[in-house]
Amino acid sequence: MKALSTMVIFFSLGFAACKQKTETYTTTEKQFNQAVYASGKIMPMHYEMLKSTEPMRILAIMVKEGDLVKKGQPLVILGSSSEKEQLSLLSERAALARNSTEKDAAEFKQLKEKISLAKQQYQQDALNAERYMDLAKDKAVAQKDADKAALQAKTSLAQINSLQAEYHVKTAALKTTALNAEEDLARFKGQHSKNVLTSNLEGKVWSIDLKPGEITGPGETILWLGSKEKYKLELLIDERDIRQIQLGQKVFFETDAFAERQFEGIISKIDPVLQKDTRSFKVEAQVAEPVDFFPQSSVEANILIRQKAVALMVPGDYILPGDSVLIQKGDQQQKIKLTRGTENDNWVEVKAGLKKGDVLIKNK
Repeated sequence: MKALSTMVIFFSLGFAACKQKTETYTTTEKQFNQAVYASGKIMPMHYEMLKSTEPMRILAIMVKEGDLVKKGQPLVILGSSSEKEQLSLLSERAALARNSTEKDAAEFKQLKEKISLAKQQYQQDALNAERYMDLAKDKAVAQKDADKAALQAKTSLAQINSLQAEYHVKTAALKTTALNAEEDLARFKGQHSKNVLTSNLEGKVWSIDLKPGEITGPGETILWLGSKEKYKLELLIDERDIRQIQLGQKVFFETDAFAERQFEGIISKIDPVLQKDTRSFKVEAQVAEPVDFFPQSSVEANILIRQKAVALMVPGDYILPGDSVLIQKGDQQQKIKLTRGTENDNWVEVKAGLKKGDVLIKNK
């Protein structure tokens, strides 16, 4: 009975073929590209989320969105108002003490002017004493007048030495004061360094999420900044596809912010640890084009894993449920099971079950 049923099927199919034209396809090898789909977001090449390690009040945010910042630049001050005032006072004191040690400071200027005048006075007194001494030798003036002129020159010289000594003492004292002020400021900053959040990179402030006066929770982002010219993709790859991803593979991606434009990138990092919440692996790709993207924009990407590969390809609409096809065997048709490979548009790679030259029949 089973053989009879098969023959009936063949005859029936053959009879139908006489009534209408049958669409066929002769299998052949074709070139194709194979890609793995990924989704994710575009981010600056280097970025940082500025956070506090414990709940604290935001006293001041010293930048605004769009500002360019340097590495080490203070961005956020946390703590109480009294700490802010103390920091301000110590900073002002250190600045004043530092300025007072400069050579053109007011106190130094006054002393220098006094020393200059004292030197001029000494020069006059020394010349006068020498002149009176010569006159005394010639008995033109009394010896006591010559002695008086000499004493005046000596007094003028002593005044210069006194003023110069005062200058050196004053310099040392101001330097000590400045050093103490700097040490007090450094000590305060060291004790409250966690309250002053600084930038660890040079870049741009992209977003400020909290405001002064608000209390930030531990791990809560206050602001985030990143590089402003180079970008990367942060993509999630299904765990079934991760073994096909390698460094250096090309990535073609699109983002809604640039409708109908396709961009390229290169796989630059593969995180081997599975993200448990998404059951995916995180992969990064360096973006090739120097375009001003919008950070955190969503992207859809295809990672090219095989380029211009050659394989036996068949149209997808020739494949029956259960991954089988009808092939022409002489004047009969036969149902053959095949093993699928990759799919590209409406084409399916055949890994087993067919050979080049097989004639497929499209099932109506």
